[in-house]
Parts: sequence; C-alpha cells; structure tokens
Amino acid sequence: MPVASIASGGTANRRRSDAFVKGAPVLQCAMYEIELKAHVEDRRAVARALDSFADYAGALIKHDIYYRLPLACVPADTERSPSKRTDAKVRSENAEKKTHVGCRIRKTVYEETGETKITFTYKRKELRKDADGIAIEVNDEKECTLSETDAIESFIKDAGGSISHVKEKIIKEWYAETEAGKAHIELCTVPPLGDFLEIEVLAKDDAQTESAKRAILSIFKNCGIDESAIESRYYNDMIDEANERKTTDVGTRKPQAVSASGGQKSRAAGAPPDKSQAANDDKSQTVAHVG
Repeated sequence: MPVASIASGGTANRRRSDAFVKGAPVLQCAMYEIELKAHVEDRRAVARALDSFADYAGALIKHDIYYRLPLACVPADTERSPSKRTDAKVRSENAEKKTHVGCRIRKTVYEETGETKITFTYKRKELRKDADGIAIEVNDEKECTLSETDAIESFIKDAGGSISHVKEKIIKEWYAETEAGKAHIELCTVPPLGDFLEIEVLAKDDAQTESAKRAILSIFKNCGIDESAIESRYYNDMIDEANERKTTDVGTRKPQAVSASGGQKSRAAGAPPDKSQAANDDKSQTVAHVG
C-alpha cells in the first residue's frame, strides 16, 4: 500500500520527525499554517542574517505536481473555509474554483542524505487581509506520505483529474523560536519567479494567528526585508501570469526591419544596444524575478 502515514490534525506533524523538527513535540490538535512570503533581492545577505538567529536545517529541492479534480468527486463541504471569521476579507482558493478542487504530489529530495520523500496533500487555502492590508495565507492541510505515486496518479486520472501546474522550489531552510512558537523558514528560488523568503508558523485560533503574523513580520525585519516586499499571490498564479506575459510578448513582437539587400537590419558590430529595448529587457527580468 502506498500510504504510509497520515498527518493528523492538518500540518502539525507533516515535517520529518528527525533533524528538521529538532525535538519539537508532535501536536495532535487541529492546527493551521500561518504563512507569509516576500521577495528577496539579496539572497546571500538574507542567508547571513538567518544564520545569526536561526538554526540551519539543510538544503532540499521540492518537485510539485498540482492536479485539478471535478468538484463532484468530493464532498460538498470541502469548499467551506476553515475560518469562521466574518471581520476579515477572505479569499479561499478552492471556493473560487467552483467546479474543481486541487491536490498536490510532492517529491522532496534532501541534499545531505539524498533521501527522497513523497507526499500527497489536499490543502484548503485562504488569504486573509488584516486591518493593515497585509494578506496572510492560512492553510488547513491534509497530508499523507506515499511510498510510490502510481496508485494515486491512476485514481486522479480515473476520477477526471488533470495536471494544472508543475513547480520546483530550490530551498535552504532554517528554524527559529518566536513568541508564537517555532517558525519554519525557507529561503527559496522558484523558477522563473526568482528568490523568496517564506515563513510559516502554526496556529490553532485567531488569537494565535495575530501572534504568528507579528512573529513572521519580525523575522522579515531581522532579515532586512521591508513589508512592501511581501507577496500575497500564490506561486501558481504568479507562474500563470509570467507565462501569459511571455506568450503576449512573443505574440506582439514586431518583425525586424529588412534592408534593401534583403537581409535583416542589425546594429553594427560593437555598437551599443538600443537603450529603450535594454530598459524593457531589464524591466522584464525584474518582473520575472519579483513575480
């Protein structure tokens, strides 16, 4: 059987129980991920800052495949938000997709040991915008560990599901103690979007959500990252937008002028590039890196 273990009560014990959790107790109550991510301009500087107050846990790569399944295949209440708050502006990823729900198969490769871990995840995702205008990602995650993927991939296919996104994250991770508990910190590169600092703290209620937000913002500050760099969009949405821009750029590209001799008109060897084009290229690169 491919299913080896199930993450009880959301994400509390989804991390590896050895070196990464560093002796933290396994929580049995329902917990939610409180997560923020921000764009990183200087990866090395952020890594140095993290080393000054957090415990380095290692390097890894996450290979993610996301699937969409028709909503008729799952109970109707999977659309419901885990939050009972009425004073927050809430955007639920699954609630927006009225006809589908999503799931993920992740293969994590740990650099130090070469170990590969496979997990299947169903996540109810929200973006809560607080009074300060900061969008906090709140996730209710159900996860199990797999020994192989054939069975679940066959089920998804037979249930009418299909691949919606493929994503890779190249990660260095740390753990830090905060007022809200242990923070899991990932300094990651997400092609083609660039570098991000992603911080997650577990919470069980709204009071802890506020405490977790303060702890995360404090870590950003300690790393020299301004709140203006916080990114509220989901990675997959950002990848979609990047791909759309790329398609649009290709479709609107003007053909090169042709000289009287019939050849393409080009600048003389050694001549400087067109400054306006270079500026646009720089802008495009910036957009690609900052999402």
